[in-house]
Amino acid sequence: MSPSNIRAAAVPSGAVRPAEVTLAYQDEGTGPAVLVLHGFTEMGHSMEAVSGPLRVQNRVIVPDLIGHGQSDAPDHVDPYRTQAVVSQLTALLDHLDVDEVAIVGYSLGGRVALSLACAIPARISRLVLIASTGGIEDDSLRHQRRAADEALADSLDAEGIGAFVDHWEALPIFASQQALSPAVQADIRSTRLGQRTHGLANSLRGIGAGSMPHLWANLAPVSAPTMLVAGELDERYVAFGRRLAAVLSNGRLRVIPGVGHAVHVEAPALCAEVIVDFLT
Repeated sequence: MSPSNIRAAAVPSGAVRPAEVTLAYQDEGTGPAVLVLHGFTEMGHSMEAVSGPLRVQNRVIVPDLIGHGQSDAPDHVDPYRTQAVVSQLTALLDHLDVDEVAIVGYSLGGRVALSLACAIPARISRLVLIASTGGIEDDSLRHQRRAADEALADSLDAEGIGAFVDHWEALPIFASQQALSPAVQADIRSTRLGQRTHGLANSLRGIGAGSMPHLWANLAPVSAPTMLVAGELDERYVAFGRRLAAVLSNGRLRVIPGVGHAVHVEAPALCAEVIVDFLT
């Protein structure tokens, strides 16, 4: 990467500009480096329940993924595609002089983390994948999901962020979040409503589950110790976690009782404890 594509940034926060896309990030703490990647409709601060405890003994780097938070949200789709996002995050690590890193990723962030591990396996020390999958193998099912993501992106463009958030929060995968306190639910909703419509729409088109290439056949080089974390009520992702733990050469599954998809939100203290113990 040429120096002209990198914008100087100060710790603890700043921005890096790989291939004309500016990623906002926070870089705090000292010790082994940990990259923390949030999920779709989230921002870097959404992972604070995990990032905060990790900072006690680690250097924790928390970017806003493209299209989210304070990072750029280009109008065209190509910068949102998997390889582009992997390149953006690799450039961030290069910019911060991080040669080896552990990665914690949730949902979309977990898929990106696994893609990074496949692309630069020698630089990954450990992986924690929360509610993650290796992607959709079946071509027909992947085509159906891609079409559904496109339709959702189109409706987002047409109807705006409010209608989209109402739809997103009503999905069965988030039903368990109704048990959260009103304050926590309001904070999650505020973060979602604070996103840019075209950023989320292009994320769905470029790096949605239907657009990302599946990784199941490419996991052999990933030898880093890997913890798969899933909520007990999120049965689909428990199954994905069980399969990833079996396929990865050094993977294991931890199921968190009584919670659903967003383990870091629904059981923040236990989720943080599991991750900190694994990484240290």
